[in-house]
Amino acid sequence: MSGVDKKVKLIVAMDTNYCIGKDNKLPWVQKDDLKRFKKLTHGCTVIMGSNTMRSLGKPLSGRENIVVTSKDQVLEGFTKACSLEGALDVAKSSNSKGIWIIGGASIYRQALDSDYVDEMYITRIVTIVDKGDTFLDPFNLYNWELIKFDIRYKDEYNEHNYTYCIYNKVNY
Repeated sequence: MSGVDKKVKLIVAMDTNYCIGKDNKLPWVQKDDLKRFKKLTHGCTVIMGSNTMRSLGKPLSGRENIVVTSKDQVLEGFTKACSLEGALDVAKSSNSKGIWIIGGASIYRQALDSDYVDEMYITRIVTIVDKGDTFLDPFNLYNWELIKFDIRYKDEYNEHNYTYCIYNKVNY
């Protein structure tokens, strides 16, 4: 099938201390990063945990939304998977144009610890969130090759300076 990429990609925005959330929300306003997220994930399958599902409140439009949870209920419009592996199986059998892991902290940890991720798209927000409560575990970039690095500066649409980095997994 043309245009289909079954690599597993992880996308995350974090501050200098790996903070990814506060009060179940993004702790910054970075409109350009949100536009980038939408452009990259549109038409794809997005995989998330139940906290991320609740923070969104509804499925992301134009995407297949899979929630990894052991709970019985998920919100309308989301597909439930009991494990990350199960979610990836569903995603790989779908006809969406790609697979993205979009959070939260537990799902990121599982994906990186299980070696499922082929590419990482990381936005580093140049700030330290006061009283952030959700953090990505620091990870080793030894098996990753930086293929893109882009510096952006704060403006009327973006609260902070930030960088976009894309990494590809390197198999030694």
